[in-house]
Amino acid sequence: MLGRDFSDYENDIRTHLSGLLGAKQFDFDRDVASITVNRWAHGYAVAGPGDSAAIGRQPFGRITIANSDSAPAADAIEAMMMGHRAVGELR
Repeated sequence: MLGRDFSDYENDIRTHLSGLLGAKQFDFDRDVASITVNRWAHGYAVAGPGDSAAIGRQPFGRITIANSDSAPAADAIEAMMMGHRAVGELR
C-alpha cells in the first residue's frame, strides 16, 4: 500500500464501481462524494465535521449502507442499529 498513490486507488475504485453499477445509472463524479483509503486491517468510524456519517450512508437506488461505519461510532450496537435503519430505507 505504501508504494501506491491515492490516484492509483481512485482509478481502481472508479473503474470497479463504473463497471459494477453501469453508466446509465451511475456517474462517478456525481455519485461519489469522497474516498478514504486506510492502512488499517479493518473498518472504523471517525466522526468528522457536520454529520459525515449521514452523508456517507445516503441510499443509491436500492443500495443502502448498513454497517458501523455508517454511524458516528464503530461498535456492534451501532452496526445493528444501522442494519435496522437500512432495511427500513428499502421499504
